[in-house]
Amino acid sequence: MKNAKAVGTLIAGVAACILLAGCTSGATPHESTKTPHAAATAAAKTAHDVDVEPGTSKDKFTGAVKDVTVTSCKPGDGSWGASGTVTNHGSEAADYRIYVSFMSSKPTATVGLLQSDAKNVPAGKSQDWSGSLKIAQPGLTCVLRVERVPHS
Repeated sequence: MKNAKAVGTLIAGVAACILLAGCTSGATPHESTKTPHAAATAAAKTAHDVDVEPGTSKDKFTGAVKDVTVTSCKPGDGSWGASGTVTNHGSEAADYRIYVSFMSSKPTATVGLLQSDAKNVPAGKSQDWSGSLKIAQPGLTCVLRVERVPHS
């Protein structure tokens, strides 16, 4: 039973890494529209602050990691925070979902997943974004996945 749990946790971590790996890159400004409320999931022991799981929206969100930059990814007072900017390079207003995966290196695993939404970012404009999760583990890195859809 213990091994099955460990294998399940490992599979979940690898799946998250694969899911996020194709979407990493630089980005630009936005302000988070949600208040972080980290909850540790018992099975994966991952801090989680996500309203919509990455890649599961029916709203036809598309990848947009090139629109987002991370200006800070650092620990503080028992939590990890990330912030940056989202810039809408499109020709119409857009909504963004910015997912930050807080990753450990040995073993490679997702320790936390944060969602920060940027709503109605005008074409050619930028917004700051930020968020944090209660994670006490040192030495993490931030990996992005970004989805966008025209604002409706």
